[in-house]
Amino acid sequence: MPVTLKPVFEALGYTDPKQQRGLVKLLQASGAFGDVKGVNGVLTDLQADAILTHVTFNDNMQALELLHQITQESLIGKEPPAFETYKKELTAALADTGMTSEIKPSRTQYDHVLLLGAVEGVTNERFEFMKRQWEQGVRFDQIRMLGSERALQPDTEPTAGKEGPAGNKVVNEMSMMESRYYDEKSRWPEGLEKVRVFEVNTYNKPGGVRANTQDTIQSWLKTHPDPGHVLVVSSQPSAKYQDAAVKSVLPESFHVETIGAVPKNVTIPYAMDRFARQVDVAMTQLKQQLKDKENIIKTPLIAVAPEDIKVDAATYQFRSGGDANGVTAKGRYQADHWDPILHGDPIMLHERLDGTMYVADGHHRVDVATVFRTTHLK
Repeated sequence: MPVTLKPVFEALGYTDPKQQRGLVKLLQASGAFGDVKGVNGVLTDLQADAILTHVTFNDNMQALELLHQITQESLIGKEPPAFETYKKELTAALADTGMTSEIKPSRTQYDHVLLLGAVEGVTNERFEFMKRQWEQGVRFDQIRMLGSERALQPDTEPTAGKEGPAGNKVVNEMSMMESRYYDEKSRWPEGLEKVRVFEVNTYNKPGGVRANTQDTIQSWLKTHPDPGHVLVVSSQPSAKYQDAAVKSVLPESFHVETIGAVPKNVTIPYAMDRFARQVDVAMTQLKQQLKDKENIIKTPLIAVAPEDIKVDAATYQFRSGGDANGVTAKGRYQADHWDPILHGDPIMLHERLDGTMYVADGHHRVDVATVFRTTHLK
């Protein structure tokens, strides 16, 4: 049975239709889908839903491979012109994806906190975010500051070149994190200042290439930490990418959860770069997840004539303010021709014991189908 991009987005953690629509809008604006007929500017919700529903693939692997290809080609290190031209609309789409929203912890107790390094301003936000979790009742046994030998940039990182707590100059990410820790420790809430804090420094790769998230996790594993619940402190829009990177390295005995603070400024190109990197780093896990999904038996689709579908809006329609057919003025399709892409999304029917079928989900689609079948096709 043909599949869509929806299972891939769900495996990446974007389970809500609103999130998926936002991603499709951003991908289309990046040029990842090429020219889309009839689209001038940013996709509408209906157009995004149509792509999500009617652009199909032979299987989940094909859908995943396409998403991997187009994101790596169109998003990593790129700034598509449309991101600036339609900045207002695409900023709203980015908000819909959840990549600019705070991610909070689901538990109140963790064995390890991994505070991931970043540029100084973001690192400061992560320290503050971690402190705020403690103030809200979250507890952890130890903190690991995962930094690297990345050289600081004096024009954007104020601590660069200053004297650190041990009298040494602050010149790299790890020494900056150490300096920040000693500056903040005296102002931490009661109990947090007693939590043991360890530094894990990851050196640059040969040729001076800076370490990435996976490298810093590998360095932590070399300290032989005990398996348990791990809270990774990241920030948006990098949280899902770094969550995937951490999970790609740690054994399953480490139960990983990544939270994300919200920086003051999130640009669309940077956010989509992070999304592309998430797709890339998670490929192994995604293939397994999607393979498992394909083993689930799915209900086949059947074709039913609109006149054979009955309506009981009082029982099935959850939206208020509709007419006897469960159709609201806001949701009614305003169209003068039938478009299978925009209007052909499958509906859900409930077959009663006497064989009659009632629309359970899709009142507006049944309405537009009925209108065209009874009027336009005569």
